[in-house]
Amino acid sequence: MAAQNKPTFGPLETPAVFASKWLRRFEKHFLSLGSYDFRIDWTDWMSKSFELYLAFTKQSDDMGFSREMLSTVSVTSGDFFHTAEDVWRTAEGLREWVNWSLEEEAQSMQASKNYTREEKIKFDDLMDKITLATVAGTWNGEVSQESSEKLEWYTGRFV
Repeated sequence: MAAQNKPTFGPLETPAVFASKWLRRFEKHFLSLGSYDFRIDWTDWMSKSFELYLAFTKQSDDMGFSREMLSTVSVTSGDFFHTAEDVWRTAEGLREWVNWSLEEEAQSMQASKNYTREEKIKFDDLMDKITLATVAGTWNGEVSQESSEKLEWYTGRFV
């Protein structure tokens, strides 16, 4: 009977392995940004960001890895993150970027008549998903003042 309680494929992930795996996933996602036509594919990339964040937090909860525990584990990936990173801070940064971008895009959509019906539908679908996740408690729609200032500075450099 004791054998039934053992993992089938070896030991469970350690916090360091978990953090490294997820940092690589976030890195791959950030690097994919260059392959998008941002005017057309913006909502698709943000939807993937939203889903990636939810998957990270769910698996973190399922594994019993608290924010406090993962915040003590610094890992590097090499291609995108050149310094040791805290995977939880990276996930929160992605979440804040999505929230900040949604606000910016909503304002842009209201001010412009250049959006297609398809773009508006995709945006509304993403907003519905985020609203439901917020109500369910799996999404936090806030953006810190520090992150907001960084994002404004960063995007201002490329606009």
